[in-house]
Amino acid sequence: MKGLPAAVTVGLSDVHPCVDLSGREESASSPCVTVAMMGKEDIVLIHLQNTVYSERVATMLDCASTACEKINGLMETALMQHLQTSFNRAERRFAAPSVV
Repeated sequence: MKGLPAAVTVGLSDVHPCVDLSGREESASSPCVTVAMMGKEDIVLIHLQNTVYSERVATMLDCASTACEKINGLMETALMQHLQTSFNRAERRFAAPSVV
């Protein structure tokens, strides 16, 4: 597996990009783009909604990429903590009894 998937939607508030829009914000007529990434570098989906001016697309994609990288890092940390906890439990459960 190349990495964990992460996705965000970026919209524009006036000229400033906003990450992780609510359903109501997405359904408004303002432009937004949904980006999904696999791992920290591979963009696997770009979905544009409404008209987005070409000079704003790069900024929106940069924000989406940064947000996906942060989400990916948080998910990797949580997954590793979960695996470590599960491994420790299994190790204690199946450990050989100590001989005195």
